[in-house]
Amino acid sequence: GVGPPARHRGGADHRALHTGPGSEAAADAVRWALERILEDAGTTGPGARTSMDALLRTAALPLPRADVLELRLRAARIAAELGQTALAIDKLREILAERPDDVGLVTEIAALCEREGRILELVHLRTRELELESDTARRLALRLEVSRLVGELERRGGRVEALQRNLAEHRRGLVESTRDAQP
Repeated sequence: GVGPPARHRGGADHRALHTGPGSEAAADAVRWALERILEDAGTTGPGARTSMDALLRTAALPLPRADVLELRLRAARIAAELGQTALAIDKLREILAERPDDVGLVTEIAALCEREGRILELVHLRTRELELESDTARRLALRLEVSRLVGELERRGGRVEALQRNLAEHRRGLVESTRDAQP
């Protein structure tokens, strides 16, 4: 099929994608190439990892900010489908940093944090969702959810304290062994 000019294929120099004459044409060429990769690899099944990687690499190019955020969003959703929840959460949080009032994005990240058992993050996300939500019934549900999550954190508090004590003992042991090893 008809494709982008040869200078936009392979290891092309993409520094001028977003500035200067012809920058829109260069960005279009990148979009075209990416869509061909996604069509070939697919976004589910065995090619999903290739598609996710292509989206993330393309998002690192100097493209318009809205395009970069959309590419990251698509990659994050594929990562979530692949079970790479931590990567999905990280990419979605990067987007949320630039779109802090996007309640849908907050809800999406919260669902992933819940799946991973990341309760402290979930408390913060549900609180943010509560700040953004205008529906009274949903606000009540969020308040109850935050209360439940805080209770869960309190129940886990004893475990956290024990882990902190173990870490402190481990650090003391490392310091002592390092001191003993010095001439």
